[in-house]
Amino acid sequence: YEMSNESICWNKFEDKARYIVRCDLSEDMKQGLFIALIVEEVPLKAERSRNLDDSSFIVHIFSPLTLHNFLPFPLKLISPIQKELSGGEEVSLNIIPGQNLNFEVDYRGDTYVAETLFPVEHQDLMVTTFTSGEKILNLGVHWTVTHRKLDAEVYAPYWFINNTGRTVRFVESDENIIEKTAKCVPCQKGGMKGQYCDTIMQEPFSEPALLPLDAKNFLSKKKARLSLFGNYWTNEFPLDAVGNAGRIGCKDENNSEQSISLQISMCQSGLTKCIGFWPSQKENRKYAVVRYGGTTEESILFPITESFEGFCQINNDYLGIYVIVTICESSSVIKLESFEPGMAPAIIMNATKKSVEFGQKGARSKKMLGPWESCAFTWTDVIRDRALEWKSGDATHSDDLIRNAFEDYKTSRSESSRYYWISFLDGRQRIYLFTDDVAVMTTAYQAYEIELPTLSLEISLQGIGISIVDNFKTEEIAYMCIASSAIVWEQFVRARFRPFTVKQMETIEHAYQTWLPDHSEETVMVDKLEFDFMHMKLRKQKDWIDIQRQFQVGLWMQYRKTAHQSHFHMKLNHLQIDNQLPACVFPCVLSVVPPPKSVIQDNAPKSFCELSYIRRESEHSRIAQIKYLHLLVQEFAVQVDQGFINAILELISSQAESKPYTKEAFVKDFEMTKNQLEMIAGMTMASQQAAYYENLHISPLMIHLSFSQGGSSGGKQLKDKALKPKETIQVPPIQSEFINVFLKSIGVTVTEIQDVVFKLAFFEREYAFYTTSQLQSEITGHYTSQIVKQLYVLVLGLDILGNPFGLVRDLSAGVQDFFYQPFQGAVQGPEEFAEGVALGVKGLVGATVGGGVGAVSRIAGTLGKGVAALTLDEEYQRKRQQIMNRRPKTIGEGVARGAKSVGQGFYEGITGVVFKPLAGARTGGAGGFAKGLSLGLVGIVTRPLSGAVDFASSTLDAVRSATVGIDEMKPLRPSRVIFSDNIVRPYSQKVAVGAQEADNGSVADTDYFVAHAPISEKSLFIITDRRAMNVKKNDIVGSWNIEWQVLYTEMNRPTLSGKTILIDLRKKQKGFLKLSTLGGRVIELTEQASASEIYHKLLIAYEIEVGDD
Repeated sequence: YEMSNESICWNKFEDKARYIVRCDLSEDMKQGLFIALIVEEVPLKAERSRNLDDSSFIVHIFSPLTLHNFLPFPLKLISPIQKELSGGEEVSLNIIPGQNLNFEVDYRGDTYVAETLFPVEHQDLMVTTFTSGEKILNLGVHWTVTHRKLDAEVYAPYWFINNTGRTVRFVESDENIIEKTAKCVPCQKGGMKGQYCDTIMQEPFSEPALLPLDAKNFLSKKKARLSLFGNYWTNEFPLDAVGNAGRIGCKDENNSEQSISLQISMCQSGLTKCIGFWPSQKENRKYAVVRYGGTTEESILFPITESFEGFCQINNDYLGIYVIVTICESSSVIKLESFEPGMAPAIIMNATKKSVEFGQKGARSKKMLGPWESCAFTWTDVIRDRALEWKSGDATHSDDLIRNAFEDYKTSRSESSRYYWISFLDGRQRIYLFTDDVAVMTTAYQAYEIELPTLSLEISLQGIGISIVDNFKTEEIAYMCIASSAIVWEQFVRARFRPFTVKQMETIEHAYQTWLPDHSEETVMVDKLEFDFMHMKLRKQKDWIDIQRQFQVGLWMQYRKTAHQSHFHMKLNHLQIDNQLPACVFPCVLSVVPPPKSVIQDNAPKSFCELSYIRRESEHSRIAQIKYLHLLVQEFAVQVDQGFINAILELISSQAESKPYTKEAFVKDFEMTKNQLEMIAGMTMASQQAAYYENLHISPLMIHLSFSQGGSSGGKQLKDKALKPKETIQVPPIQSEFINVFLKSIGVTVTEIQDVVFKLAFFEREYAFYTTSQLQSEITGHYTSQIVKQLYVLVLGLDILGNPFGLVRDLSAGVQDFFYQPFQGAVQGPEEFAEGVALGVKGLVGATVGGGVGAVSRIAGTLGKGVAALTLDEEYQRKRQQIMNRRPKTIGEGVARGAKSVGQGFYEGITGVVFKPLAGARTGGAGGFAKGLSLGLVGIVTRPLSGAVDFASSTLDAVRSATVGIDEMKPLRPSRVIFSDNIVRPYSQKVAVGAQEADNGSVADTDYFVAHAPISEKSLFIITDRRAMNVKKNDIVGSWNIEWQVLYTEMNRPTLSGKTILIDLRKKQKGFLKLSTLGGRVIELTEQASASEIYHKLLIAYEIEVGDD
């Protein structure tokens, strides 16, 4: 090939720029090779610079187009080359935009052909139409440059997989479809009139069938109907609820219903959904019997429509069979095992001199067990109550044989000797033992609770903070903190200290703080209780008991081990993760949601997370016995914005990029189209060592979810020394291509989500055997299925609707207060009951007023974001978000701040018409001037409007806080300051606070903060790397404003005199209306030490900027 005809100019490179060049074939100039050159820009720091001023460019060389086949059958490419692509295969094409691609596919006995244009500009998802005579088959084409090269992926949105064992017909649901179609379907007459295409018939266990789709509605939510019997159709069912499983009913001519299981899975490409159908059982209970091959004796009946595990006896030499029935949302798996030792419900041993009569409860026949005899016990009926009944003399008892227990009994009233029965596990086998020896009973029951520990380990951390810093961008991204609790008062009750209620703690602490300064009184009365704070005693009736004042540490763990038991106890008091990026939408990513007023007032404070675990280890068995496993998690909120997600992904995946969808991934997806019954059974019945769980409980989870597409992804973009606007390097948003494609394929756009609540029910299991994988699968499925089912809440939680779900929830919260607080108060007495009624009424009124205002505030806030986005000015949007993040503390401050937003909107709108074109002309010439002019003209309308909407939102936020009485979760500390040398130093609270105040003004985009010192309570002296300035706090608005500022280039070398810093100007400045002349500035600080410290830093910054003069 010859040298390319076109050239590319490196000094005009832009990130993601795409060039096509042609190299002619040396032998025939009419033929050539097209090459795509894709530019990747890598920002670099220039020598002796702190900014990303330089760039390195990488030029990637690809073919112009790569074609992928994601269909479940071969795709034949006719032109520009002839090539057959099986599923998952790809081919590179020597083609340029404007040329045509010709395809051919063989599907269900017909050959379909299509001609598609390689578009110059293309959408992410497009439709191409294949035809075979009058038949039409619409398929999708996904155009993507995710992996830099241009890929065209041919796919079908839905694969239908028929594992029912019967012929199935299905069709896309439409309002024109009638459930019982009376006329011929293929000719589209009668009930199917107006339907786009024919019903599809699919044989059992055949290749995947494609759902016929209309090209106009190709990218939208879809529903379908299914038929097993003639013209009787099921109700419509959705096809896009990925991860969902369920059952649908299909009636026949006799009006009896056949149940079909439906499972919706997503391929790894994010483009295709696999809709699998399996035979299922109706809700009515059904039973089965089994027998061994070559025998006639059958087992007893056992249920197959509900989860069941047990031994079913057979009256022959095989003794019986062990049955395990596992019911999932879309499958029922029955596992059969031949008899082995340990499978019998119980082995009954009689180690007494008295005979024992036993049998199943309700059974007609009973068996007699003589002294010193033993035998296996099996159920005669597993459908009815499974309980063992026994009688020995006058003593009778009934036991369900699921828990370890013991009890004493007498065979007659006249007899003095006592007997004992014990139910315990020996491996997996339950033993039911009768004995008259208390030592045997104690050993068999294994009462290990009273054993002394051989190992005891306790770990206590008051708190720990973890800071996540991107050292390339020199910016802190997040701060995670495990913190201790507030003051806790405890009293010594029943051999240990127990906390007072929160209401009592507040009262006691107030009394203690009042007593503390002068220690005037020996005892203090608090709520009719007498306290001696000097000796830390509390009088109860006539006795004095110990009290203590302390706090709960952030993380506490205890591990104890005895000869036969292990104990683990963990408490995590408080966990919070803060977003430290500037202009973030949500300052707190993860935070604890305080309990309702009633719970927090009348109960002891609880840790955010608490775990308790007790495991028993038997001497004679390897089966682990988990006696107690409880996990408690309090209500919490997760609030993330797109900027935070991008920053985290950039930090952790700077080297690792998303992998392309390969042939291997397609083959794995195609396995879903095979008959999966054996696979499901294998996954459900994986053979592992099972453990016995006596008491397992995971608390309900209540999660508040908020999401925003806004936010900053970090990286301080400074302007150059001459204050000329520098073209910032735009960091592309890093999002999941999988999720984006999925949302686009169903025509859904995720907008702002405000405080959507997921309520996940608790998980509990008692007296059951589980392998680790089985338990993990059940827990995961339990919570995952609930989350999928509750995703409908997102529809109500969309931000543009002002979150009406949140409004309803606020009102209902008031009703709940009114409902359960009187109940709690009544337990403690008449006075508490009356107090509970009063608090409940206040909660109802407060939540009602605050709930309505909060919803309106969220509507206004969303409109404000939308109008701010219309300004097309990222800098304006960022500053607006920083202002909105500072919540008003009072109604007055909210109104004042809102009024300032209106005024500032008008001012910036008018000045933008002048300054935006000038700024654009400096950087982009005539084109930049035109762009700046358009931005200025748009801003003159949208900026005042955005300010007016923010005024409404800010005022309503303040009203809501005042009525509901809630404290919004605040960040634990200001963001870390990283100076211009880019060195990450230990955190300084003082420096961070000063930088936070300095970040309010216009200098935040041009300067790096250095230090600050207080002049007075409402005035600060701040120095940056370029200037010194004085900022004062505005009491009405609550913000800091620049009073004056002086560049280092405008001043002589500053001097220090005691606590006073003198700044002499090189050129005298004219005062107001030029009536006076200003020669310098005098800064009088509060302390000598702070004056010396900031003066030293001022000199260093001055000498770096100006030089040593």
